[in-house]
Amino acid sequence: MSQITISAGLSKKLTKPQQEFNRLTEKINELRGMIEDFQAAVPRVYARSKQEISPLVAEYRNQFYELVRLYDKMYEHPQLKSQDRKKIQHVILQMLGDQLGKLSDDMADIYNKHSGGNYDEDKEEEEAYQVEVLKAMATKMYGIHFDPKADIDTIEKVKEYIANYQQPSSEDETDFERKKAEHRASNKSARQAAKDKKIAKKQAKRAEEAKKVTKSVREVYMDLVKTFHPDLEKDESEKGRKTAIMQRVTAAYESNDLLTLLQLQMEFERMDDEQLSAMPDDRILTYNKILRNQTSDLMAELEQVKEELASITNRMPHEVKSTAILDHWLNQDIKTTKKALKEVKDDLKALSDPAYMKAWLKYV
Repeated sequence: MSQITISAGLSKKLTKPQQEFNRLTEKINELRGMIEDFQAAVPRVYARSKQEISPLVAEYRNQFYELVRLYDKMYEHPQLKSQDRKKIQHVILQMLGDQLGKLSDDMADIYNKHSGGNYDEDKEEEEAYQVEVLKAMATKMYGIHFDPKADIDTIEKVKEYIANYQQPSSEDETDFERKKAEHRASNKSARQAAKDKKIAKKQAKRAEEAKKVTKSVREVYMDLVKTFHPDLEKDESEKGRKTAIMQRVTAAYESNDLLTLLQLQMEFERMDDEQLSAMPDDRILTYNKILRNQTSDLMAELEQVKEELASITNRMPHEVKSTAILDHWLNQDIKTTKKALKEVKDDLKALSDPAYMKAWLKYV
């Protein structure tokens, strides 16, 4: 869909509302393009991760645990001394310490044997720590505040809480402020009541502006409905065309998507550049409020798809700056995992020799 821009003409300068309108429509189109690109990348990145990286990771994990089993077996070897065994224990606990939440039963037994502790208790303690770290990060980076009464004692529950978290809507905030003002007015001094009255007046003005916003979107919508409603068309072929147009119009209206409605007006010649440029500033100001909300919604949508890609690639959302970097990360992860897999296989082969194990432990 084409870019909508208010033109100044030969002798006229754009007003500030018109300039903001142009900036907002440009930003919205830019965000839409980014969202489309990132959304298109999701299935490709997911497929590559599942088909190319997951098998390597699974093989590496199996070989990694085989190496742990080898260390545990060599711990009992008669050629090794007490100091060697202490070093083996240190290596085993170091290897398993980073895997506490993922250990199989035999790995848990090996962990308990060499730590002298209890895997289940240590796992619970580690998970509680990770939960607090994740909550702190979510609060710092995204302003998410956790309900102290919420059941969020695992990483999965915290992630679900974050995914479903919604900032209080402006309507909720307005309602809250109104009730708070009413409460103050009934319990505070006349001075406080006057202050609350002023707040209530501001809230009433805000509500009136919200009505103007809704009315403005509906006016554009109704202009298109009057022209393209299929029930008003007798010609069957034209009726089909109008039905398709109305589907686009209705979808935009239900999403409060003013820009798309304006673009549809331009596309189907319900409005031209001259009419757009001639709109009074008060109408443009109302449009700008709607477009600012659209911009915020699109930014939130963009962050969501970035979070999805970050989750697939094991990165942080703020690192997902372009689609190009995604393939770079995947290629890098494949190369790194293959290298790690080769190293663990080489270690398994070499350390199976007690003499080599004993010599290697000198450097641990």
